[in-house]
Amino acid sequence: MAGYPSQYESDIVARDGSTLRLRPMRPDDEAGLRALYGRLSGESLHFRFRGRRTDGEAEVARLLGADSENEFVLVAGGFTGRLYAVHPSAASIDGVPAYPRVTAIPESIDLAVIAVPRDRVSGVVDDCIAKGVRALVAHQPLPAGRRVAVLSNAGGPAILAADACEAHGLDLAPLSDATVAGLRSLLPATATLGNPIDMLASATPGEYEEATRLLLADGQVDSLVVIFTPPLVPQVPAVARAIAAGAAEAAKPVLANFISSRGAPPELAPIPSYLFPESAVAALARATSYGAWRRRPTGAREVGYPVVRPLTRRIAY
Repeated sequence: MAGYPSQYESDIVARDGSTLRLRPMRPDDEAGLRALYGRLSGESLHFRFRGRRTDGEAEVARLLGADSENEFVLVAGGFTGRLYAVHPSAASIDGVPAYPRVTAIPESIDLAVIAVPRDRVSGVVDDCIAKGVRALVAHQPLPAGRRVAVLSNAGGPAILAADACEAHGLDLAPLSDATVAGLRSLLPATATLGNPIDMLASATPGEYEEATRLLLADGQVDSLVVIFTPPLVPQVPAVARAIAAGAAEAAKPVLANFISSRGAPPELAPIPSYLFPESAVAALARATSYGAWRRRPTGAREVGYPVVRPLTRRIAY
């Protein structure tokens, strides 16, 4: 590894105050990886890697070989909260009581790790949505299309988000005349009203709330990315509450990017927040593709039958 990318280290705070440390993989993780894969059965390896033939040694080598430039491997550790196991028939897994479904867990869930056969993933995702698991698909409705609005109080991050939209096949939504008129009456004359919208560093919590509401009400907008670069730290909770309030009645997904070393404030919940504008857009692109896949008609499955041809064999006596 040329240099350990410490800039990607992050602490995630769950709703109950427990923490999870997320960091890039290091060479000294090798012993732990070998111990992990040594405990997995052949069946577990089969399902974990989607049916691809592999073995523990090969995966350890592959994970340790990531260069953190073209390929990233993240390690989550130091979790101080509670773990729940889910299995349709087992009463417990490694001594941890198991529940038959995600929806049967009595407590709220922050993160679900899904490791099931491919044909069961959709059902588990639906259960996670019903349970309110803290993830993009769980908290937010799926985008109805690829048209994205970007709202920010700083031009630079907004441009990064717009460029990321283009890179991921998303479109910047053409705002309606009514939306532009509403933004014009709300924001200073020097604000940028095109998409992305730059409200300027002086943007207030009230302007964030109303602008969020206006954009989500626009029929030409399918999803919204809201960026906040705090000029003053005390503003952070108020702006987070304002964004959440502006999005509360919308049936469209909203993602946030709070540019802060402290991460997303709890007042922003249930809106997911990402460390970088590009990360938020990348997550939105995946959700958009998943939503498009979910909307496809199921159709009828064609059943084919093998063609039986006569077989001629020459037999020598």
